[in-house]
Amino acid sequence: MSLKIKINFKDLRKWKKFSKRVFDFFVENAFILFLLLFVFDFVAGALIFYQYAFPRQKIIEASKPFKLEKEILENALKENEERGKRFSEIETKTYPNLFKTSVVQPELPQELPSEGGVD
Repeated sequence: MSLKIKINFKDLRKWKKFSKRVFDFFVENAFILFLLLFVFDFVAGALIFYQYAFPRQKIIEASKPFKLEKEILENALKENEERGKRFSEIETKTYPNLFKTSVVQPELPQELPSEGGVD
């Protein structure tokens, strides 16, 4: 099985001429190219923003009743109580003032003891 590709060179020449004219037009009119690219970028950005900023929400089935699971609720209440205890312990704890300027200076002796006999 062989694949034969026929290339029509007349069509390639037409496309080459057309692309050259389009390229030359945008080179001569760079501002128009800038506006077209800006609008394209704006539209693409808006579509992406719309897709992520406003996600499609799934409709919750009304046939399933809402029920609380007892274990999960008890664990959440226990965790809340533990956090409350830790928070109240922080309020009663006292910390030393690190910025207080009470520096204790050692007392120096009045006279140094003399040794030997040279005064």
